[in-house]
This record gives sequence, C-alpha cells and structure tokens, in this order.
Amino acid sequence: MRNPAHPLKNCLADLAIAILVFGALLYGFSLSRYPGYYVDSAFFAFPALRATLGHPFAYVVDTSAPYANQIWAYHGPLLPHLYLWLFKFFGFSILLTRLPDFLGGWLAVLTLVIFLKQKGYRYAGLILAILWCGDRAPQEIMYGRMDGLALFILVLAFLALERAYTTRSAHAAFWCGVLCGLAALANPFCLFFALPVLIPIAGRARWKAAVWFIFGGSLNLLLLLDMWRFQVSESIAQFLWHMRVIEGESASHSIRVLIHALKWSKYWYIALIAFTVACIVFAIVRLIRNGWPSTRFDTLFLLAAAFALPATASMFRSSTHPYYIVSLSLWPMLCLAIAAEAHWPQFRYVALVMVLIWL
Repeated sequence: MRNPAHPLKNCLADLAIAILVFGALLYGFSLSRYPGYYVDSAFFAFPALRATLGHPFAYVVDTSAPYANQIWAYHGPLLPHLYLWLFKFFGFSILLTRLPDFLGGWLAVLTLVIFLKQKGYRYAGLILAILWCGDRAPQEIMYGRMDGLALFILVLAFLALERAYTTRSAHAAFWCGVLCGLAALANPFCLFFALPVLIPIAGRARWKAAVWFIFGGSLNLLLLLDMWRFQVSESIAQFLWHMRVIEGESASHSIRVLIHALKWSKYWYIALIAFTVACIVFAIVRLIRNGWPSTRFDTLFLLAAAFALPATASMFRSSTHPYYIVSLSLWPMLCLAIAAEAHWPQFRYVALVMVLIWL
C-alpha cells in the first residue's frame, strides 16, 4: 500500500523549491545594477581582469603590500581564479563578478532542502526555505565576494560528512576532506571547520576514515601552490600582511559596530546567535551523556551544530562584517527546521519565539 505521506512530502518539497526560486529571482533580477559598488568587488575581480588583458595576476592594494606587482595572495585564491576562467569565456561584467557569490548561497539552501526531502522530512525543508528568504544572508551574497560560494562548498562537505558518519565510509570522509579544503581556498576562515568535522568522523567512523579525511583535505595544498604560482614565501608574506591590515580594534567593538550596521535585522541576528549557542551546548551535553547518536534527528542536529560552532566563533573577531552572517545563519536555521518537525511538542515555544523575532 502506498504511504499517504509521500504526496504531501513531495508537495511541500516542491513548494520549498518554488519559494527559493522565486526568492532568488526577486533578489537577483537587478544584480547587474544593485547593490552599488563595494570595494571587495575590485579586490577579487581586478587581478583576474588584469590577467585576461595580458598583465600579471596581481593587484597593488597598497604601496606597503609585499610583492604587490608579482602575485595575488591576500585572501583565498579560489574566487579570483574562478573569475579568470569566467572572464576568458564570457568577458568581463559586473553581473559575472556577483554570480558565484549569489548562486552559491542560493544553491547551498536548495541542496539542503533536497537533502531533507531525501531524509524523509516533510516540513523541515519548507521551514528552512522560508527562514532563509527572510534572513540577512541573501542580501550579503549580492556582492562580488566569496561567501556564498564558500557556503555552497561547505554544504556539500556537510552532506559528505553525514554520509561518512552514518555509513562509516572512508570514501565519503575523503570527499568531505577535499570539500573542506576547497572551502578554505574560497575563504581561509573555513579552515576552522576542519576540526569540528574531523571529530565526528574520527569518533564514529574511526581512524581509517579520519586519515582519508586529512588526506583529502591536504590535496588542496597542491591547488593552492599552483594558484600561488609556487611563490610560497612571497605569498605567505603578502597574506600575513593583509591579515594585519584588516585587524580591528577589539572583538567587542566589532560586535557593536556590526549590530549597528544590521539595523532592522539586528534582533533576528542576536536571537540567532543565542539559539546557536543553545544548540551547540545541547548537542555537546547529549553527546557526553549518550555517546555518538544514531537516530536521524540526533545525527543531523549534532552535525549541524558542529558546523555552527566555528561559524559562531567568526562573529567574535576583532574584524567582523555583515557578510560573515552568510557562514553562520544557515546552520542554526537547519537545527531550527529539523527540531520543529521532529520534536514540535517540546520545541514549539522556542520555535514560535524564533519565528516572531524573524517576522
């Protein structure tokens, strides 16, 4: 006999996908004209544009920057080199510089919605899609930056982690390592995701999978060396110079500035941070008491909390900007979506409070 829940699940999953497509179109129809110029657009795209015109792949950001006329190693090199290929095939345009960030962010959520459908969730994908469309992150992936692209790679790493955890597959652990390393090439901050990802792999799938994870991640060093043109000492010097330049005054000052910049969305952001911390504490307590989980909900909740941990830490740096929300908000919203479906009687008051703040 056919399960009557299947048509409803498919209908809600299709509705979630339609909401994401509609939301992406609303945000993206003026992507070539809005938002206005932002300095990071030139920071990442200009070296690629220079290279397509026959000049060195470099950008003199400041006269004090080391080796500024030779190399570009200020940040993660994946996006500028992706631009290089895009400009060669399609030519330069403002729209093209914003597409990797924009498409990456929306594809990340779409991938999770499809994943939740495959895992048997009926409502969680729809909840996640709605929360994402009202979050601050869709506004922050409209610039010529790498945040949305890095988020999409992290979501793929999350799926590989879930498979490595549930099946104890060394093959999945290997690809999880490859993807985590690739995310770090997009945004060096993503390197901090490696340890929270490695711990569940080593604890559940044991040492063999952990070794494969490390091996997969280390393969990205070859790609990094190639993007650095094998000028290792010069690239490291330039990267460290940039890290010193962007340091802010203090973490507390940075948070105050960020809260002020968020304006109407600051209440949702504060609630999201508080909820994220609660999810992390809950996952750790459950892990200590019950060991590594095996149920569908507990597993996804633990792994989402593992990704939320380094993302939350990024918000307490001496240099914090609104686009850092892109790496943070998706993971607690995933926890909220699956908890709301799996444990509504116990979770409904928390869920309703979060929805009211979201509204």
